[in-house]
Amino acid sequence: MYKVNVIDTVSGEAEVLRLLTGYVAERLFTPRQRASLDIIINATRRAVRVPVSRAMLLPQKSGFGSRPPTAFKMTVSTAAGIRDAGQVIAHEMLHISQVINGRLVLSRKTRKIDRQKMKVELVCWMGGKPVIVGQLPWHTRPWEIEACHWQALLVDEFLTLASGNQPFLQLQKPGKQRLALFAANLPAVAVAHGRDKDLAGPILADDAKNGQCANGSGANGDTVNGHTVKGFDISSYGINGHAGNGHAGNGYSGNGHAGPESVPNGHTPASEAADLADGMLQITVPGLDTPRALEQGALVAKRQDLQSRGLLRSSA
Repeated sequence: MYKVNVIDTVSGEAEVLRLLTGYVAERLFTPRQRASLDIIINATRRAVRVPVSRAMLLPQKSGFGSRPPTAFKMTVSTAAGIRDAGQVIAHEMLHISQVINGRLVLSRKTRKIDRQKMKVELVCWMGGKPVIVGQLPWHTRPWEIEACHWQALLVDEFLTLASGNQPFLQLQKPGKQRLALFAANLPAVAVAHGRDKDLAGPILADDAKNGQCANGSGANGDTVNGHTVKGFDISSYGINGHAGNGHAGNGYSGNGHAGPESVPNGHTPASEAADLADGMLQITVPGLDTPRALEQGALVAKRQDLQSRGLLRSSA
């Protein structure tokens, strides 16, 4: 079960977040898992983000053993747009999926460091050797890389469905080495109202940047006005445009669940820099030794692909 609590959002924003959350839940969890989970999402327009804490991700005592956690709580902000808020929700739900399927196991142990006993947080990823979380830079943590990659894809799937199109859905059973990905759909009424018959394009768009993970996103060519979901206008709520597909660099900042270097909202902003070298646009991605080059042919091909799928309106 999940619940979206409205703190001070604009009317309609919470309903979009509920639809998005329900879609992501169906993609990541089995019906039995969804019935056992208790996920509370507080939505606000203030620039405040409170991610799922590491304490919530720890195994819970059960009889003589332990079981995966079931209760989670987060706060998301729509100040930077619904897409940004949706990606934060997807990011946290990806971590929940990792934990309840045993791919990510957190624990607190006493270890001797520099001849002193200290309480540390250990993490075991996909059955590997436990390591101290604080000893891994955020952009090298594989569970964060995975969450940053899929958060954008899941939100893009939701937008494609809401615009009346059918996205390609990768499906796979859960396992230690595999993220659970199940089939999902939006309610028929949401799809019916997700697009105006006279306009071909995705719902919700603005040019707000997602500050959670470095993704090399391109220009916001997705902006379309006048679309509705369940009868209310959502053209002004803002989902940052997402033309281009620069997720492959693995230069993700990660989710700031803890650490002295975390910013107040719990996430490290992605530092991105772009420059033009020899006529080619290059983007500096955290975690990579060299800039990633964006070739003109690839950008043109991507734009044509988005236009053919009805996700980008042709310029007049």
